[in-house]
Amino acid sequence: MYRAADHIVTLTEASIPKILGFNYWDRSLPEITVIPTCTNIDLFTPPNKTPSINPFIFGYVGSFGTWYMLDETFALFSAILKLLPNARMIVINYNEHKIIREAIIKACIPMDQVEIIKSPHFKVASYIQKMHAASALIKPSFSKIASAPTKLAEYLGCSVPCIGSYNVGDMEKILEENKIGYVLRSFDEDAILKAAEYMISLSQISDVRTRCRKVAIENFSIKIAINKYRAIYKKLYLRGQKLK
Repeated sequence: MYRAADHIVTLTEASIPKILGFNYWDRSLPEITVIPTCTNIDLFTPPNKTPSINPFIFGYVGSFGTWYMLDETFALFSAILKLLPNARMIVINYNEHKIIREAIIKACIPMDQVEIIKSPHFKVASYIQKMHAASALIKPSFSKIASAPTKLAEYLGCSVPCIGSYNVGDMEKILEENKIGYVLRSFDEDAILKAAEYMISLSQISDVRTRCRKVAIENFSIKIAINKYRAIYKKLYLRGQKLK
C-alpha cells in the first residue's frame, strides 16, 4: 500500500520518521501530509463563563475499550481527591457503565462523586465546558505513534487542558510546548500524584483556557483538514491530467 501510494496522509508528525525509515521503499517516496484527527470547533467551543474552581471537575469523554487506560484514569481522579476532597468527575460514555463503576469501586472513589452520562454527540461539548481538566491516557505502543485522539481536539476546542501519556502521537509536543497539559511517562502512584498536582495548578492559570482554544483552532479545526485534503486531491488530479 505504501509503495503504491501517490500521496500519504498520516495523523502525526511523530510518525513521519518511522514511515521514512521503512526498508521496503523501491522508488522515491511520495509526498507526506500530516492531518490530525480534527473536530468541529464551531460545536466544541469554550463556555460563556469559566466554571468556578469549587468544585474542581475532572473529565473523560468516550469509550475506554482496550487502549484507553481505565484504571489509571480513575487512579488520577483518586489522586485529585486527595488534594481536593470535594472534586467531582464527569464521564461521558455510551455503553461501558458497568466496567466504569467497577473501576470506581476498585479505586475506592465514592460513587456519588462521579457522574456517568450517556450523551448524544451534539450535547457532549456542554459537559466538557464544565470541566477544569480532562484525561486522554492511552497505552503507549509503537502503533500509537501515529495516533491523534479525537477527544484531545474536543477538550482543547472547549478550552480544557488535558493530561495524556507519552509515546502517543504528537501528544507531548502539543501539551508540553504549549503548556496546556501534562504528559505521564510513568504510571506509579508518585507520578500520578504529581500529575494531579500539576493539572490542578495549571487549571488556575488565567490564560490556559485561551491557549487551549488557540491550539485547537490552529491544529484541529475540521476546516483546516478539509482544505488540506482538497489541496491533495487537486494536486493528484492535475498530475493525472499531465499524464494523459
